[in-house]
Amino acid sequence: MPGFGRRDGSAGAPPPGTAKSRTAGPCPRSGEPGAARCSRAAPADVALRRAQGYDHLWVLASHESVAPRRAARLSAPDGDRTMEVWTTAPGLQVYTANHLDGTLTDPAGHPLGRHGAVCLETQHLPDAPNRPAYPSAVLRPGTTGHRRTEFRFPRPAARTPSAD
Repeated sequence: MPGFGRRDGSAGAPPPGTAKSRTAGPCPRSGEPGAARCSRAAPADVALRRAQGYDHLWVLASHESVAPRRAARLSAPDGDRTMEVWTTAPGLQVYTANHLDGTLTDPAGHPLGRHGAVCLETQHLPDAPNRPAYPSAVLRPGTTGHRRTEFRFPRPAARTPSAD
């Protein structure tokens, strides 16, 4: 089940009652109760349990930005690998391969199992052409659309030798 959550507390999130959606409401500002939940791993909630993984849209902003801003950061548990997604788009769809069952394989022939991958898709907000309050997703004839997404792979910080 798709869902909506806000990362930056800005206006423009899809309202409650939108077909097949829910709203988590804005994240509290820094220092307010609950603010920490917006800066750590995404929360486990009813929709997450029902979908048995993520298939959620995070509303990044109430508008498209001119310069890319960081929308997501994924890091390996050991911190040796990190990927960041920077975008000018107003939304980020996160899907965690909830329905893969091992019958498909990767190019090397390894089975693709449930939760064996994560997809980060920058996009406009659902139903944007029909909702004036949302950032426009309409591209008129003769005009050019501009949206930018960057996948960055920052180098891990140098580790300090332990004094064992």
